[in-house]
Amino acid sequence: MPFLVHRPRPATVALAVIVACQLMFVLDATVVNIALVPIANTLHFSRANLAWVIDAYSLTSVVSSCWADELVTSSGAAASS
Repeated sequence: MPFLVHRPRPATVALAVIVACQLMFVLDATVVNIALVPIANTLHFSRANLAWVIDAYSLTSVVSSCWADELVTSSGAAASS
């Protein structure tokens, strides 16, 4: 009697990857927010400058996410339907 191998559906795998990526974005943002005090003390930043640190990090995260999406789309990996 052959063994049945359960293979997850591609949608399930895609959802797991998306959830893991979202978790990494939240974790990264948490690390940046925790590091604000040492950044302010080391670089002598004011509160206004710390807002720029958060904005720059958020903008970099969004742009790199969009770039990664474009890279995957252009490589044809997303064309499996």
